Amino acid sequence: MGFISLGIGVVLALVGIGLTWYSIRSKSPCYAISGTSLASPSSIGKYGDLEIRFSGRKVKQVTVTHICLWNSGRDTIRQGDIAPADPIRVTLNPGYEILSCKVTGCSRPVVAAKTYSIEPDDPFETPNMVTFDFLDYQDWVVIQVLHTADKPDDCSLAGTVMGSRSGLRRATTTDGIGLYTGGALLATASMSIIAMSTVLGLETWIGALVAGAVIVIALGLSAPKLLNRVPKGPLKAMGL
Repeated sequence: MGFISLGIGVVLALVGIGLTWYSIRSKSPCYAISGTSLASPSSIGKYGDLEIRFSGRKVKQVTVTHICLWNSGRDTIRQGDIAPADPIRVTLNPGYEILSCKVTGCSRPVVAAKTYSIEPDDPFETPNMVTFDFLDYQDWVVIQVLHTADKPDDCSLAGTVMGSRSGLRRATTTDGIGLYTGGALLATASMSIIAMSTVLGLETWIGALVAGAVIVIALGLSAPKLLNRVPKGPLKAMGL
């Protein structure tokens, strides 16, 4: 009976570690947003007849949004992975206008990130489409957007990366917990079964040794992915 418990524990540990590793080996496009209001009616109203102009024309207000896009997965995201029918693009809530949109930084020049317009010959169209050659693990791109919305969060990023199980998502403090922590929890459950084997007659040090190894391996693989934090490189480019 003891050997059966030990066998079940080892199998569950291997499954937990495999699940964690499988989740890390993926395309995982994430983005984060920061920004501020540069000029608004409330900020200039108290100074009398001041008005806000952008490129010579009057606008209601100007807000800047910095969007950081990066790959938190181990699989490379290539330009060919972007769905042609749903390209990566900057979006804005209805009723507002994008004034300018440009790449202000990237992890490496070889990433070759840039913004472009669907209709390049139209002088009134803002280049809100985002392209790059590839994004390896932790490669990043920072896009600066000037717009007329009230808040930086009124601006976002949309698009489809083929082969990404999680899709393009905004990083939060709970991102990455689902499947990654699931692997660690499954491995932890296996430790309980391994501990039971010691009660049923196996040497105590065997259960302790295997349990310790499971803890180190499973949590070692899971911990870096518990939070999809913004990489350190783009923080300055985002004004943080």
